[in-house]
Amino acid sequence: MPGSEGVHPMSRITSTGGLALAAFLAACAAGGGDGGGSCPAGSVLTVFPTSIRVTAGDPAVSFGAGVTNCAEDIRWNLSGPGSLDRNAGVPVNYTPPASVATPATATLTASVDTLAASATITIDPAVVALAGKVIGTNGAPVEGATVRVGTAAATTDAAGVFSLPGISPPYGISATSPDGLLTSFYAGLRRMDPTLVVFDVAPAFPRSASVTGALSGGAGFPKPDGHEAGVAFRSPEAAGSGAVQAGVATYQLGVSWSGPPAVTGALHALEWQVDADKRPVSYDGYGSRTGVALASGSAATGQDVALAAIGSSAVAGTILNAPSNSASISMFVVLGDGARLRILPPPGDPSPFPYLGYVSTFSIPTPVVAGATIDLVARQDYAGGPYQEVHRHGLAAGEAGVLLAFGGAPIQSSPVNGTIIAPGQVFSWHTMPDAPVYVISFRGPPGSPGYDIFTTVPAFTIPVDFTMPSSTSYTWLIRGSSAFSTMEDAAGPGGFMAGAASYRIAQSGTWQFTTPP
Repeated sequence: MPGSEGVHPMSRITSTGGLALAAFLAACAAGGGDGGGSCPAGSVLTVFPTSIRVTAGDPAVSFGAGVTNCAEDIRWNLSGPGSLDRNAGVPVNYTPPASVATPATATLTASVDTLAASATITIDPAVVALAGKVIGTNGAPVEGATVRVGTAAATTDAAGVFSLPGISPPYGISATSPDGLLTSFYAGLRRMDPTLVVFDVAPAFPRSASVTGALSGGAGFPKPDGHEAGVAFRSPEAAGSGAVQAGVATYQLGVSWSGPPAVTGALHALEWQVDADKRPVSYDGYGSRTGVALASGSAATGQDVALAAIGSSAVAGTILNAPSNSASISMFVVLGDGARLRILPPPGDPSPFPYLGYVSTFSIPTPVVAGATIDLVARQDYAGGPYQEVHRHGLAAGEAGVLLAFGGAPIQSSPVNGTIIAPGQVFSWHTMPDAPVYVISFRGPPGSPGYDIFTTVPAFTIPVDFTMPSSTSYTWLIRGSSAFSTMEDAAGPGGFMAGAASYRIAQSGTWQFTTPP
């Protein structure tokens, strides 16, 4: 796999990992073809890395490429800002542009004969203006939080929004609760719109309204014995759901949101039959009502919904690595506009995971509604507090072969539980197998500072600027979510509370340590 000079320019490898790149290129040469001619069928061209993120004005970074069973020259083409030091051979050095006004993208393409492979380069401005948001664990905005990047600071408004101009990525950013006691810290971010989560804070949503109406159709209302029903509202800004009470033919639903004082959305109602354990058997009817307007602080009355007959199907699959009688399942119906109704357990039950017994295989009846999908959540709880959940979202109503695979929770390894820590103590833990983003949480007695650190590395050293009272007992635990593979994702829309089509979350038990005297 020669370069344009006929030899491998190993001396020009400048990126981190250059030895690995050299070894890869040498292997390509050893397995090359006949020294020329077209690449034979089955040849594979690979570019590495396949994606990077740089800052305008950064030094050059190197890309390599290799092709199996072929000795043709590799040629390069750049689409987008920046420049290359060569158009053939390996490695190639890419230099970011001196400046960009907003985040930009370039595509670097390697080609050999008829083969092509590309890498994506994201270029961030050297200085950005952050326009972010701070939310609590319930997704509500946190007003009065303090956000810091270095010496720059801002306070969030009623919508949880903050702005910080003149920030150079990558940056470390913290959000501290209004009482000054809880701080979340994210390192190495580049995005201009971070959503930061402050744990243990769940403020009320600033907007709320109620909606009421009569229900008809289905199996009839008041709902007969052995039947359940739920109602949900959804608009782009607001959501709410609840159970239809026994003995009445009406519903009353509370809806909360942040944003404009008035919203317009749709109502959905569903009724189904259950067995003696409150598990769904079949579905009686579904109805919706569009154009429902809600104004904050008011009640929308007369929002009647008629249910029409619908069909039933079933979602079925297997739970993997679930000890007998330890895995529970929750099921939700998600309508086309995102409205969400909990079916299992029924919506009147305050606990999302009370049912056990789904051990190896499962089959749960589902409603057949145009545009609707199914969400499943399987959970295991362990003595001492650890747990894990497997999420599968967006399933078809009749989807079969669904795999819910557990994989273990993060487990602390050091310092030893209950010890007095030393200055510079490294906190470490055994990893989850999903390459998640972790949150390491430190909590002291009431009134003492607490911290949550977001990281992809299973180790953390408390920095000197973290204030912890001396000779004080603290606890620590680890959360992990495979919904995110990078810190950028974990600070994206919805923050750390957001999900994905398929992901797993887990939490360790709680360990203790005492701060030094």
